[in-house]
Amino acid sequence: GKQIATGGKDGTVRLWNAATGEQLWVCPLPHVKTIRCLAFSRDGASIAVGGHAEGVGLLATATGKLRLLPTELSEGRNPYVWELAFGASGKTLYGSVSEGIIEWDVESGRFRVLHDAEGRSINGYAFSPDGRFFMAGQKGGGLLYDHKGKWIRSLHTPQAPRPQDEPNYCFSPDGTRVFAVLADHVRIWRTFDGIVSGAAHNPGEKLSHSRVAISPDNRMMAACCDDGWTRIWEVDSGLERRRLHTPGDQG
Repeated sequence: GKQIATGGKDGTVRLWNAATGEQLWVCPLPHVKTIRCLAFSRDGASIAVGGHAEGVGLLATATGKLRLLPTELSEGRNPYVWELAFGASGKTLYGSVSEGIIEWDVESGRFRVLHDAEGRSINGYAFSPDGRFFMAGQKGGGLLYDHKGKWIRSLHTPQAPRPQDEPNYCFSPDGTRVFAVLADHVRIWRTFDGIVSGAAHNPGEKLSHSRVAISPDNRMMAACCDDGWTRIWEVDSGLERRRLHTPGDQG
């Protein structure tokens, strides 16, 4: 939890010191129109970057050096990447697109379609770090599946007024909890039974279009919001501990 990566509408990734708020480096990505999602590898050495782009970017955390993974499902068409997550071994990367889930071999760059959405309206996926579960976001809640695509349970949320305001989901690094950003708070469920186990909120503030990420030690969570501020809370208490000014960023 020592570093935070942010990126957004300007196609630029920024790396921050989580404790001091110091900006460590800035990396514009010429192949990216809009950044939708970011994911650290389990060893922290790489950052995967997805969104409206000609491929998924892999950035070296230490230097910002860029490498591209292909996303072209058909000739001339690169799908919009909604979510990214590294597998437990670090050798695979998973990404969600409107067609389903793509799995990459990180070393070779080869990919395959792992899960087909079969025409259903999915507003995003989230993956547990151990590769055992994934969430598919739908209107009014999320669907929890195991790694083979078998449905386990539904996690219900208040219906959003617009499809683009449906919540974004993520798993804790240990896979035991699921987080969702709603209109004015972050809701937390236990993965094994679906019980709501906590929440964080700032009264009077809207968190629409926010992205949420959890620190590797499961103690802190960060949400990057449309108002240009990234908020950092304690997971267990729900108390806000810091804000970073990140204009133009979304995650």
